[in-house]
Amino acid sequence: MSLLLHGIVLKRIPLPAGDKRLTLLTRERGIVEIYARHTGNKKSRYAASFEALAYSEFTVFEGRNNLYVESADLLENFFPLRENLTAFTLAAYFCELCRYVLPTEDNAPECLQLLLNMLSMLSQKKRSEAFLRAVFELRLLALSGFSPDFSGCMVCGEPLTENAYFFPLEGTVCCERCLSETEQKNGLFLPRPAFLGMLYVLTAPAKKICSFTLNEKSEAVFCRAVSAFCRCHADGHFPSLSLYETLSS
Repeated sequence: MSLLLHGIVLKRIPLPAGDKRLTLLTRERGIVEIYARHTGNKKSRYAASFEALAYSEFTVFEGRNNLYVESADLLENFFPLRENLTAFTLAAYFCELCRYVLPTEDNAPECLQLLLNMLSMLSQKKRSEAFLRAVFELRLLALSGFSPDFSGCMVCGEPLTENAYFFPLEGTVCCERCLSETEQKNGLFLPRPAFLGMLYVLTAPAKKICSFTLNEKSEAVFCRAVSAFCRCHADGHFPSLSLYETLSS
């Protein structure tokens, strides 16, 4: 039985006889593994679809235990990222984070579209790498069920209209009126522009997720708050992130 899958290569592992095992994020089935046979010949018409970050339309057939590639049509390869080591490493981290949260059939279309949008913006250098990283982390975690609660102050419940404090582990915010000295030590000061930026990422339509700007100071706080939240709720081992932070420091 043949299946049509639209997916991006998150990881590839070479196997004997020139075969490859590919981990894909697909629109139809979420994370899947497929096997591409006899791919050692670089002149193969499907070779480009088996590269990391390649987004393709795959026709696969189901064997007894695995999925195997019948054909592949490349749709996008994000080539500019391959010419910039820092950007490519950040893109690899995006893929690692997708593999960590394991999108299902329910949220895979949104997760895939988010990844494609962020890779496109990263390759076109439309926004800073730090900004795109924060947007991707926050939205992906929200799609995966790890959304912070910005509905109101965690103490009084009132909507936040001024600066606030953000608690990454709990994913909650507190207004300055309700904040105690003890809580202040554990919270991150979140000026209102940074708070509104995070709220926008959580609620904006997918195509407009990056359609906001912050001044340099607020963007730095925005990125720092999202990074702290991601470390608390996606505490896996991400080699590409470690390398990216070394290259970009």
